[in-house]
Amino acid sequence: IEVYNRHIAHLEGSPFAVREWDELLSNGVPVWGFASDDTHRRSDAGKAWISVCTEARDGHGLMEALARGSFYASNGPTLTGITFDASRHEVTISGASSATFEMIGTGGIRLRTCENKHSATFAVQDDQAYIRFECHTGDGTAWTQPMINTAIWRGHTCQSHLRGIVYESHCS
Repeated sequence: IEVYNRHIAHLEGSPFAVREWDELLSNGVPVWGFASDDTHRRSDAGKAWISVCTEARDGHGLMEALARGSFYASNGPTLTGITFDASRHEVTISGASSATFEMIGTGGIRLRTCENKHSATFAVQDDQAYIRFECHTGDGTAWTQPMINTAIWRGHTCQSHLRGIVYESHCS
């Protein structure tokens, strides 16, 4: 789902579809989120994008990374790492600049917030069907892909890799 579309900012309506994304995820629909500048004007070029984490620098590697959700969407901030420590049930997210990090859970509920940091570590809650993270700076927002709690959300899973760390994530 396109969680941010820069062109819509020039039209009536909201350029954001994060609420709809959370609604789909909360209802068991596995979708990745992406952002697009949807350039209709030169001034909008490069205002929203996805950053893909893949070792392979070819089309096949890119498509595999996209399929397993190894990317984040942004309209400003750069994320420098997302790690999951399975033994401690913690996720650490870091950015290139000071930011406010939020952990979002089932129903789009903000579970935790960490302000004015370059990184934040969040304890993963077992009662959430999914969690995802947002990074807010003065430049905009970055959105991670959802991490699915397979004990709650039944279905097939795949392994997603981001910055060399493995976490379990739902994919279609």
